Amino acid sequence: MAAHSRKPLTPGRRRGSHRAGSPHPRRGSRLPTSPWRLTIVLMVIIAVGVGLSYRLAFWSIVDRASLVSAAAAERSGSGFVLPSRGLILDDRGNPLAVNDQVYSVYGSPIQVARPEPEARMLAPLLKQPASSIAKLLESSAVYPRLSPAVPQSTADIIQRLADGGALPGISLQPIANRVYPEASLASQVLGFVNSNGGQYGVEQYYNGLLSGQDSLSSFLANRGESHDVVRADGNLQDQGSQNGATLHLSLDTYMQNIVEDDLKKAVVASGGSSGTAIITVPHTGRIIAMASYPSFDPNQPNASPVANWTNPAVSDTYEPGSTFKIFTMAAGLSDHVITPYTTIFDPGYAVYPSITVHNWDYPTPNGQENMIQVLQHSANVGAAFVANRLGVSRFYPFIRRFGVGSLTGVDLAGESPGFLPLPGTRVWSQSNLYTNAYGQAETLTPLQLITGVNAVANGGLLMRPEMVSRIDYRGKVVYRRPAVIRRVISRATAHTLTSMLVKSAINGEASCALVSGYQVAAKTGTANIAGPNGAYLSGPGSTIASTVAYAPAFHPRFSVLVIVRKPMTWPWGSLIAAPVVHYLFEALFLHYHIQPTLAAPPPVQCPLKLAS
Repeated sequence: MAAHSRKPLTPGRRRGSHRAGSPHPRRGSRLPTSPWRLTIVLMVIIAVGVGLSYRLAFWSIVDRASLVSAAAAERSGSGFVLPSRGLILDDRGNPLAVNDQVYSVYGSPIQVARPEPEARMLAPLLKQPASSIAKLLESSAVYPRLSPAVPQSTADIIQRLADGGALPGISLQPIANRVYPEASLASQVLGFVNSNGGQYGVEQYYNGLLSGQDSLSSFLANRGESHDVVRADGNLQDQGSQNGATLHLSLDTYMQNIVEDDLKKAVVASGGSSGTAIITVPHTGRIIAMASYPSFDPNQPNASPVANWTNPAVSDTYEPGSTFKIFTMAAGLSDHVITPYTTIFDPGYAVYPSITVHNWDYPTPNGQENMIQVLQHSANVGAAFVANRLGVSRFYPFIRRFGVGSLTGVDLAGESPGFLPLPGTRVWSQSNLYTNAYGQAETLTPLQLITGVNAVANGGLLMRPEMVSRIDYRGKVVYRRPAVIRRVISRATAHTLTSMLVKSAINGEASCALVSGYQVAAKTGTANIAGPNGAYLSGPGSTIASTVAYAPAFHPRFSVLVIVRKPMTWPWGSLIAAPVVHYLFEALFLHYHIQPTLAAPPPVQCPLKLAS
C-alpha cells in the first residue's frame, strides 16, 4: 500500500480525523521528487562546509598569532584585578590569613622566534633547566604553562623584559595565593585554602563568606542568628559580587603563642603522643586560645601528615574521666539528692547489682567523706553514689542539658557530637549509670567539656562557643552577641558547686593547678584508653590526663582545659595537666592585669616543670 501524505498537526486536529461529510484524502498520492531539487540541497551543503573549513584554517593558521596575542593580553597582570578572599584577623586586628598575588608564567610558541635564548633568560627566574623551558616553547601546544607560580618580584622582572621586547610571547596570569603570616600559629583553628576552597577550621566553615559567594543574611539565618541579635552598620541586604568577608576572631595571639608553647613542652616532657588546650571566656563562650600538638604550617600543609590538619579540640572525642564529676555533682545538687556535706563511707569500692565500682587508688579506703572530699579525692565511689540517688530517669536528662552527646554549634569545621549511651538503646546497660557518673563509657570533645563547665562558672547558662566575633562584609559590619543556648542549673547551684571545686582543689588532686593569691575552681581527670577489644589498656601510655579550671572562681574571667594523651612519665591529670593549667593562669593574670585578692599560701611543689 502506498504511504499516506502527511500534513502538519494543528491544535484541535488529530491525525486521521476529518469533518463529517468531507472527502477522505486520496490514497496512493505522493509528492514528486525532482533531480534539480536534490542538486540545490547538495550545493548548499558543500558551500557551508567550504566556508567553515576556510574559517577554521584562517583561525588556526593565518590569524593564530593575533588570537594568541589577545589571549596573552588578557592573561597579563596589567589592569587585571582578582576578587580577593577575605582576611582573617585576631582580636586586635593582627593578620592571621591574608592574600599574596603570585603569577603563572605562560609562553606562546608561535610568537617565540628564538626559543633557546628566551629559555636561558627565563631559567634563573623560574628556577628550572633552560632545556625544559625550551622544549615547551618549541612544542605544538598553543599556550603551555612554563611555571605555576612566581612571586611579584619575579613577575615584575619578566613583565619588564617582555615589554622591552626581550621575551616576546611570554605573559603572566595573576593568581590569588593564601598566606599565613604566623606560620603554624593557630593552624588547626584557621585551616588552609587549596584549589577546592577553604579546608578545615575557619577557612572551611566560612568559605562562602570568605570567597564572597554566600549571602550574609542567609548565613546568619542558618546559624540561627536574626537581625535582633546582631548589630549591623546599614542593612544586611547584599549588593553585588565583591570581595570576601573579613573575619575578626576572638583569638588572642599572645595567649595562643603561650598555650602552644606550654602544651608542646608538656607533651614532650611527659612523653605523651599529643595534647590539646583551650582558653575561653565563661560568660560569653568566646574562645581566647585553642591549640593542639602536633600541628602543621598552613602555608605548606602537604609537608605534614593529613592527621595534623584536623582540630582535635572539636573533632576528636575522648572519655573525660573524673572531670565529668562536675556534671554529676551539678545534677545531684540541682535535684537536692545531695548537699556539699552529705557524707558516705568509702572503703575504696562499692557493690551494685550490675557492677562493682572501684576508686582510681583502690584498695586504699577514703573512709567517711562528704561531697567536697569526694571531689578532692576524685572518688568514683562518691560519683556513683550520686548517680544512684538520682536514678536513670533524672541523671540522663540532666546530663544532656549540659550538651553531652550534642554539637556545641561552634563556628569551626569538623565538629563531632561525641557519644552518650542512653537508656533504652542497645548500647546501654544498668552499669552505665555508675560508670557514666565518673566519666567512663561516654565520649566528649574537649570543647564540649569546657563549654559544659562554663555553665557552672558563669552562673548556670550554657553558651554557644564562638570563634568569630565580628564580620565585615560588603560594607556591612556585624557584631555578634554571645548566644545563650539554655539555662542548665540555677545561679545558687552554680555558686555552691564553685565553692566545692575551690575547696576540693586545696590539698586535693587539683592542687597543682592553683595560683597563689587567686581562688581557682578546678577538677582533674585521668581516663583509661579502651583497646581494640573494648577492654581498658594498662601500663605507661594508656591514659588521657586532663584538668579543667576557671578563675577567679566567683568572678571568672577565663576557663582553661588542658589534655595530654598517652603520657609515659605519670598517668595522672593531677601531675601532667594541672601544672600546665597553673602556668596558663599565671600568664592570663599577668597579661590581663588581674590582681590577686588572697594572701599567698606556700607554693605547691609539682613534679612537671616546663623548661623556659
